[in-house]
Amino acid sequence: MSFLKIGFLNLSDAIFFAIFILVFIFFLRDFNITSKRSWVVLLGLTALGGAFLWQAWRRNKLLEQLEEREKALDELAKVYEQLKKQAKITEEAYQKAMEDLGRAKVEAGLAIMRADATLAEEAAQIEREYQNLTMEQSLARIKAALKSK
Repeated sequence: MSFLKIGFLNLSDAIFFAIFILVFIFFLRDFNITSKRSWVVLLGLTALGGAFLWQAWRRNKLLEQLEEREKALDELAKVYEQLKKQAKITEEAYQKAMEDLGRAKVEAGLAIMRADATLAEEAAQIEREYQNLTMEQSLARIKAALKSK
């Protein structure tokens, strides 16, 4: 996965990255190779940039995991659809299976969000409001949270 993928950075990440690059450029202009302070600041800036990239990469991987799980559950929904067409399950069983799949999608998204400590609070809020939201609304909120944080 390339770090230059369009949509990888949200607005706040892009602003942080731009400010970071600007500070780094100004620092390099005043860099003194014999000064210990310059080397400490350089290491600190490098660590800060690395932490930023690590967090952005981790969020992207969490979003990919959610999409993979959704695809697997969509494949299962297609199997149920085929069973319904072949009259191997009743309409009631089909509706129950689809509700269970919807719940599984939301639970998978919430589980992925709970894996990231910064998203755990928002996951708890979505979980509290789950009864009032449709499956699509819940999934949209989960995806938006993964993309924005």
